[in-house]
Amino acid sequence: TPSLLVREDSSSQVSSAKIAGFDLNDTLVSSKIGAPGYSVTISDWKLYNDRVLLKLREAHEQGYKLVMFTNQGNIKSALEGKRSQAFKAYVDAFLQATGLPFLVLAATQRDRFRKPDVGMWEYVEQKANAGLPVNRSESFYVGDAAGGEGEHSADDVDFARAVGVKFHHARDFFGPPGGSAETAGSKRRAPEVAVADGPKPAKMAKAGLGVSVEKGLQE
Repeated sequence: TPSLLVREDSSSQVSSAKIAGFDLNDTLVSSKIGAPGYSVTISDWKLYNDRVLLKLREAHEQGYKLVMFTNQGNIKSALEGKRSQAFKAYVDAFLQATGLPFLVLAATQRDRFRKPDVGMWEYVEQKANAGLPVNRSESFYVGDAAGGEGEHSADDVDFARAVGVKFHHARDFFGPPGGSAETAGSKRRAPEVAVADGPKPAKMAKAGLGVSVEKGLQE
């Protein structure tokens, strides 16, 4: 049963030995009206803060492949349903605002793709990096769910630990919600390691957030 939504186009098919992974809700974006992440719409989203674009561009310029890993369990099996369409619309609006190549993966059911399980990361390594091995010691993941006070779970930090990459909390990587660049908790630049060359993937015929089945991921 298809359960993984994938947005991939020719720009996001760039291969790299380094992955910069990000959660979506309350990490890259938040709700203008304070709604929970699962109900955000194209008219309600805003950037988490004004440092998001700066940090994303910095990672891109340093040769990281930008990947969004998000749990969207409210979509369930209705991959073309109303909630799915709302999610696709606001993700596309976010990507248009960033102007950066992003591979987007959204787990819609409680299976091996859902964080903190590592299925989405394995999808990147096995199916979405042109066969180029990923150096997990040079990769990282940013999220807001670390099991702290007021946080809904520890799924993000557990995901990073299960994968074996460094975890950054959103408030440490970007700063507080709505905060300025001066208030960000971490200003250190990641090591500037050149992107390893890999085979050029074929250009996708259609951009936008689509549906992917499991495509024979190795167990």
